[in-house]
Amino acid sequence: MRIRADRHIPWIREFFGSLGQLELFDPPDFGNLNGVDALLVRSTSLVNSQTLGQARPKLVATATAGTDHLDLDFLSQAKIPWVYAPGCNAQAVAEWVVAALAQQNSGLLGLEGKILGIVGLGAAGGALKRLASILGLKILASDPLKESAGDSGPWRPLETLLSESDIISLHVPLVKDGPFPTAPLLGDKQLALIRPGSFLINASRGPVIEGLALLKKASELGALILDVWPEEPKINPNLLAQTQLASPHVAGYSQGAKYRGTQMIAQAFCLQFGLKIIAPSIPFAPQEINCPDNLAQLFGQISGQAKDDQNLRQGLDFKELRDHYSFRPEWSQILLKSSNNLPKKEQELAAKLGFCLL
Repeated sequence: MRIRADRHIPWIREFFGSLGQLELFDPPDFGNLNGVDALLVRSTSLVNSQTLGQARPKLVATATAGTDHLDLDFLSQAKIPWVYAPGCNAQAVAEWVVAALAQQNSGLLGLEGKILGIVGLGAAGGALKRLASILGLKILASDPLKESAGDSGPWRPLETLLSESDIISLHVPLVKDGPFPTAPLLGDKQLALIRPGSFLINASRGPVIEGLALLKKASELGALILDVWPEEPKINPNLLAQTQLASPHVAGYSQGAKYRGTQMIAQAFCLQFGLKIIAPSIPFAPQEINCPDNLAQLFGQISGQAKDDQNLRQGLDFKELRDHYSFRPEWSQILLKSSNNLPKKEQELAAKLGFCLL
């Protein structure tokens, strides 16, 4: 069996090396796909009629939580099965957002009682809701897809959420058509509803906010935090200059998220081809960290956000930063030494957030 895979999929050899003839490619060039049984990609590779040509693999798998790089209509018409890794990076994204808020808010305790509007309450939005609730934020949520499916919510119309929230965090897929399109979700009209001084965070997909409209609104915001960009991988330097925190689409880049993404498509692959499901042992050793004086410093140390921001402002290549990113640990992997350095309330919060206090 021939397996053509993006060489940048983490642990690709460990999961797929024993399942067939593994052939690695450098995006965006798949190479000749004739005779290939399975194509494994990331979000950087477009899979459509043009990129596949006459090839008809028996499976297309993306080790990502999103599918906007796959032409699902074409795959369906061509009768090519496809799979993805929904929710694999949810915890990583939620932790990244909380870390960003702590940096911009000069600590966690000042967040208590503020109103966080979460747009899109799927896996990532739901994970953020859990963490934010621990920190004492009040939650507003808007998700018309879930609402239409009968989920009890409670839900707020998008316009109400935008006008009432102190912090707005976007966690929607990129959807170009259908009853609930998100490309774009926020334009001039919607951004005008956001109060001056509010925080706006986008860690979903860049085009869900219209670029020029965002550039006009940015100066009114208390903080603009962007992990994704309207014309990604290109970044408008004027928009970059207006952000308080900039990142090269790595909010979901934790060790656990990347492991889960590859694991999920490997399991789907085995089911598709009638193979025994494998589970290679790739342990993540707990990491001991000397506890600083407050959680905001700890989050900054773990997330690497300051370095990511600096790299973008220095003009380093967006794709290179993503391809060679050092995956960070999730909080549940962290052993906090000297945790009594933290104020008592922050010790309690750290434990509830998943850290192991020594």
